[in-house]
Amino acid sequence: MTRSTRTISAAARFRRFRKSKKMSQRMLALCLGISRRSVIYIEQGVKEPSLRHLSEFEALVERHRNGI
Repeated sequence: MTRSTRTISAAARFRRFRKSKKMSQRMLALCLGISRRSVIYIEQGVKEPSLRHLSEFEALVERHRNGI
């Protein structure tokens, strides 16, 4: 997988999750401990999330999946 494919994939996953939970970009940013601008860049595919932020995102998804 190329870097651009990972970026697009992360962008789509972030946006899809956020919209499915009716979260604002600000709320997702607060949950992940990043800036709202970072969420915007990730969702636009301009910036790739760090491994730490991807891990935190996956944990957030899992918590929502388990109803926590």
